[in-house]
Amino acid sequence: MFFQSSYPSVLGYYISNWLGIINPNLRIPEFASALIVAYVVQLILRVTDAHEYVDRSTVNRISGAATDFLIVAGMESIKFSVVVKYAVPLTILFVFGFLLNWFWFMRFTTNMARRKFL
Repeated sequence: MFFQSSYPSVLGYYISNWLGIINPNLRIPEFASALIVAYVVQLILRVTDAHEYVDRSTVNRISGAATDFLIVAGMESIKFSVVVKYAVPLTILFVFGFLLNWFWFMRFTTNMARRKFL
């Protein structure tokens, strides 16, 4: 369990730093490197049939907690001055995204409800 949840993060961090040393122009985020390592670990577990011995509910809880930490860290890394500087474009994007989602929701849910229940 510990191998599946911690080592990909640590290896992703070191791989990202190692790639930055080899090629200073190449910068891969630690999260992306850790994700690739986690996929490789998952592939190894599936190929060796070791995934049958991993408790899925515990892995899901660890994944949920890790995602929460990732969101908090991402929110903490946002500089308020950048948000203020780009307030108008961000507002336009938020409004457009809201309207697009509202349109899709209203359009397709009414069609799906009509087909399913009528």
